[in-house]
Amino acid sequence: MVSYSAGQKFDLSEFIPFDTEANGALSVSNDLDARIRVDYQGEGIVAGVFTQQTGSAEIDWPATEHSFVLEGEVSISYHDSGETVTYGVGDGFIIKQHTRVTWNVTSPRFAKSFCLVDGD
Repeated sequence: MVSYSAGQKFDLSEFIPFDTEANGALSVSNDLDARIRVDYQGEGIVAGVFTQQTGSAEIDWPATEHSFVLEGEVSISYHDSGETVTYGVGDGFIIKQHTRVTWNVTSPRFAKSFCLVDGD
């Protein structure tokens, strides 16, 4: 069993670099230093922890994802509705596959648990 807690700190030596462009980013504002730790993978599902530093990217979301913010803050602007929502520690959200968003992390460090489901 793997569990996550709001405010939990992670040892980044357990993480690998995350290629934002290969995972739906259309443009990136700076070096996000994005990293990922995969805790489960199988049958079209990938789950784990994602972390990055301050920065933003326009993304065509690659898979339907449920996330829970563990550290920091992110503002997500949904292109189809024009709505911008800010999520902080303890907040959860779901983004459907192929949703176009602007992802903007304003805190020095951001971490979320995630569960991706591939397929429409």
